[in-house]
Amino acid sequence: MRAFLKNLSQGTEADDSTVNVKRTTLITVGLIVVVVMASMCVLAFYASFKALSAASAIDDAWQTQRVRILDIEARSVQASTDSNDVKVNQSNIQKELVETNNRLSWLQQTVQQSVSYRSTKDAMDADRAAVLAKADAEKADAQKLMVAAEQKGVENFDRLLLARLQERWVRPEGAAAGSTVDLVVHFAPDGTITNAMVPRPSGVKEVDDSVIKAAADLAKIPEMTTVNRGIYMKYLQQREVKFLM
Repeated sequence: MRAFLKNLSQGTEADDSTVNVKRTTLITVGLIVVVVMASMCVLAFYASFKALSAASAIDDAWQTQRVRILDIEARSVQASTDSNDVKVNQSNIQKELVETNNRLSWLQQTVQQSVSYRSTKDAMDADRAAVLAKADAEKADAQKLMVAAEQKGVENFDRLLLARLQERWVRPEGAAAGSTVDLVVHFAPDGTITNAMVPRPSGVKEVDDSVIKAAADLAKIPEMTTVNRGIYMKYLQQREVKFLM
């Protein structure tokens, strides 16, 4: 290009038209060069812009893809964590179910034992009640037998006392045959007669005195020493008998 311009400037023709043509050519060539250079710059700028846009788009796409990848990884980790939590929860639930079943089994055994215990206790209570009822009945029967035996022993004692009094009694004048006199006799534990009295006078003083004298002469019932202390306290501290004349 420089050589061409140099040749143009060194031409042999020097007229104005030639100069004008050369000038015009020079200007045209310069304009063409400028336009070409401008076009090349524009093209370069456009190519750079497109390249930057493409690079930016690629970077944005990469960033978006990276975000997606990170999100997928986060979700994967979360899913793994959730899966582990689910496994842990399932394990805990399984343990709770086992414990619940164990407690239910224990409660069932306890209920069965309680029912068995209650049945056994009821049976034992029934047996005990029956035994107690039988014991009470036997005790009542024994009490009746004991009272009857005591009464019989007291009656025998009264007959012995009357027989001994009859042996020592001297019939006074005016004593009606077959009549009776009530006599109360007090005894010491050894059988000694400590007092004798007629609580309801018969109306004949000699008769009453004769019965009291017979008790004084009798003085003692030695057999009293063989009597149980309880029987003595209950029945024999004093006796009231009907003395038959």
